[in-house]
Amino acid sequence: MKKSKTFCVAPWFQIRNQNNMSKKVCCVIKKLPLDKDSKNLTALEYLNSKDIVDLKKQLEEDKMPSACDACWQDEKNNIKSLRQQLNGILTAGKTGQRTWLDSYFKNKQDYNSDMILMADIKMGNTCNHACVMCNPQDSSLIYSDWIKRKDSLFVKEYTEKDTNYFDTAKFNGYKNKKYKEYIQSVITDNKHLKYLKLLGGEPFLDNELITALENLDPVIKKKLKLSLVTNGSVDIVSVLKRLGTFDHIQISVSVEGIGEVHEFARAGSVWKVLEKNILSTIDKNLCDISIHHSFQTATVLGFTDLINWCKKHSIKLTCGVVNDPGYLSIKSLPIILKNKIIKQIIPNQAYFINEDNVENHTLSYDNLLLKIKDTEYDSLLNKKFFEYIEWYQSNKNIPKLQSIFPELYNQ
Repeated sequence: MKKSKTFCVAPWFQIRNQNNMSKKVCCVIKKLPLDKDSKNLTALEYLNSKDIVDLKKQLEEDKMPSACDACWQDEKNNIKSLRQQLNGILTAGKTGQRTWLDSYFKNKQDYNSDMILMADIKMGNTCNHACVMCNPQDSSLIYSDWIKRKDSLFVKEYTEKDTNYFDTAKFNGYKNKKYKEYIQSVITDNKHLKYLKLLGGEPFLDNELITALENLDPVIKKKLKLSLVTNGSVDIVSVLKRLGTFDHIQISVSVEGIGEVHEFARAGSVWKVLEKNILSTIDKNLCDISIHHSFQTATVLGFTDLINWCKKHSIKLTCGVVNDPGYLSIKSLPIILKNKIIKQIIPNQAYFINEDNVENHTLSYDNLLLKIKDTEYDSLLNKKFFEYIEWYQSNKNIPKLQSIFPELYNQ
């Protein structure tokens, strides 16, 4: 098996589960035909399925399958792709040097995977927040809200596509038997694991999971890099003390803005509690910690305040972009406001984490600017944005968007 220019470790060694327990090899690959029927497959059964074997063959032959377009586009723009980031994790960044991968593939005669080295695990929809950009698949609180408002236009957009939408979401919590069996096989019974990423829902609410990580064999923990994506509502320091010593721990805290901006966007969050949990973690110096922000029309005007808060506390920032639903994406942001945001981002490059960071598949500074600049304004989405915001905040005791950002309403 020859070494190819398009090689990727993900289809060989990584597994990612969706909240409904369907499988993928990474967070950016397009859906493959097998994915929808993969709920009952083990991690290795999925990696050795026809779809993934075909993917491995194409990559080994220096082909660029369309399923991986997200990475090819990044690399075309000279931006470090997720493929390159994941390859770097398993080779310790030794570009151009011989690594254990060379020895592994030297005598490899087939395309079967025989171990899981990297796991990207979604913890189900159990969550104590009801965020503006989420849905019942990602939040049990939103499930409880939406099931009472089934006749709403915004709920019907989901249920008309999938008549079993609520039934599926109901079983997405971490108490699901399949989820527990999956965790057992991928984490507890896996001696090969080198990189583990956990996101939710809210992973810190799963006490059994934290206990399982706490009780892992010290030999395994010593070689395991752990990445945790949290909403910061649970005391991070107490969780870290329970987890003990790993090779490396990275905490990514999801923050949509400062003060009432965050409390609007993440209903159920209390800014003072969140800030205290973040700053206490920084003070104890128990791990690497960063802020993850999702660019969307509802909160983007507060981005400068978030940047300034990060500067004040010397904390790095990663960013993603909300694409779905479209009315929350920056397609619904008027051009004059979009240009204002671009001017605010440009002088703050130093505060972005740009490389070797795979939490949420974050965007580099350059890629973030490129995506914002290339996004075209859609007046129909803008109209629907305001209709959705009115619906979202109508039954919640949260700050109202019009009082936070009157500028949004004056365009």
